[in-house]
Amino acid sequence: RYLAVDTLSYYSKRVMVHSARDEGDYRKALKILQEQDLIETIDHNKASIAYNMASVYGALGMDEMRFRSLVKAVEYDFKCPVRDYLSLYELALMLYERNDLRRAERYITANLSDAVAGNFNTRMINSATYKMIIAQTARHEDRTRLFWLLLVTSCFVVMFVIMSLLFIYNRRHAKRLNHIKDVLLETNKRLKRTNDELNCA
Repeated sequence: RYLAVDTLSYYSKRVMVHSARDEGDYRKALKILQEQDLIETIDHNKASIAYNMASVYGALGMDEMRFRSLVKAVEYDFKCPVRDYLSLYELALMLYERNDLRRAERYITANLSDAVAGNFNTRMINSATYKMIIAQTARHEDRTRLFWLLLVTSCFVVMFVIMSLLFIYNRRHAKRLNHIKDVLLETNKRLKRTNDELNCA
């Protein structure tokens, strides 16, 4: 009966949001959350609003807005004494999907630490599982980058060696041609002198 009358408190708005989401009216849920976000002052509640906005944006297929809302939720969650949030966990998974493996690994590690400290068993299992997946992917990514770096470096080295050999060959060839040219000039001079002597005789 209280919720039927109360339409202004944070908790009544929360019920209204969940009701709209259950009915598939995500636009209505988003509108309520946006209005509530403007007037709410308690960090824990603002974190919850931002997290629910991220969920609604995800349902609407607005991934960039979902990402921004998760970042906002994490910022408010970090101000709260109890780290019972899911925002950092979901943000880590979203970064993993975007192939931002370094930040994903850092965030999932922080989330796992908070889960262990708070003794949140389910979160510990999920965070540990995805930490392993993200870490393995990051290591594979590092190995792939190293492979391509070595391949590109090897190609440059081979090209440098080939160009150096060509330079040396061309230089030697040029010297040989210059020598032949000098010999031909000297021979031509001798023939000219011989020809002049014959003509004088």
